[in-house]
Amino acid sequence: MAKIGNLLINISNQMARLTINGAVEPLTVIASPDSFGYADVDVAGILRIHTSLGKTGDYTTLVMAEPTKSGNFSVEYRGCWYGSSEAWTDADDDLITSPAAATTWYYAECVRSEEQGTNLHEYVASAFQDAPYLNLFDQPVLFVGLPWDISFILPELNTTGVATDMTVSIRFYNSANAPVGAVLNYTVDVDALTLDGHVCSLTIDQTLIPIGATYFTSEITA
Repeated sequence: MAKIGNLLINISNQMARLTINGAVEPLTVIASPDSFGYADVDVAGILRIHTSLGKTGDYTTLVMAEPTKSGNFSVEYRGCWYGSSEAWTDADDDLITSPAAATTWYYAECVRSEEQGTNLHEYVASAFQDAPYLNLFDQPVLFVGLPWDISFILPELNTTGVATDMTVSIRFYNSANAPVGAVLNYTVDVDALTLDGHVCSLTIDQTLIPIGATYFTSEITA
């Protein structure tokens, strides 16, 4: 609290806390306002604690969620000063509802350059756009006999309470670009495996790769 003449000006920091994957995070973030009164709250450090180098996908299913690489969070904030007792306010990115309704954001651990930024919108499929796999290479290499998977972002699908399935189609080709063997079609229960809203991994049953195949394509629809 600063006093200028008879005018009292409340100079307060902003405190933010996160609810990550449904659990309130005990660690908070404190940010000081700039000359315009805006506080830039950086939550990346808190989210990084909830990621790890290892992946939980164990190659026992065709598609696996990677909760140690991705998840969702919401933010609450309040003024912070000595003796403060303000209530938490949900951070709402559309500023339409009153009182504010908590906005759900999503995070993923990825390797990105500074020029690429941190927004992964181009990897999130929607009713209006297809999306590529979450991979740096246009044609990643599978080494037969070694573990292999490729990642993709599966957005929230079950927003209506109706069970949601996902279809995976895998096609094999020889060096002459001619189809080899049968097309592998799978139906995956998204809800049963808790896949949506996460980075997921797609693996390949290498025992089903036909003789003569030199490459394959995969397509996921939901």
